[in-house]
Amino acid sequence: GIHLRGGKWHFLRCTLRGYGEGVCVLSCGGSTEVLLEKSRVCGLRVDTGLWRPYVCVLAAGQSSLRIVGCSLQDASGYALCVTNMAYCKVDKSEIRNNFKAGLKLDQDADVLVVDTLL
Repeated sequence: GIHLRGGKWHFLRCTLRGYGEGVCVLSCGGSTEVLLEKSRVCGLRVDTGLWRPYVCVLAAGQSSLRIVGCSLQDASGYALCVTNMAYCKVDKSEIRNNFKAGLKLDQDADVLVVDTLL
């Protein structure tokens, strides 16, 4: 997976895949700003089937995450976890096929979900 701490990041038309017990495909902490646009975060399909990550995307600390036109799928846990004082906006996206829940919101998370399939 990818862990970002600090800075501004923009992922455009990407496919981020990951698998493994307790794995998070994309996580951000500290005061990171992330824009995930027209991308897909998912499990890894191999000959033996689908290997699932535990969490597709995690936002923590005072990070700011915007997810626009994306698909978050195939997590064995949660598609999106937002915790601490993180801000997250999900717009025109699809969150599906996740085992425990599509969204997990903790503590002082600030989340806005608009025009999204859950």
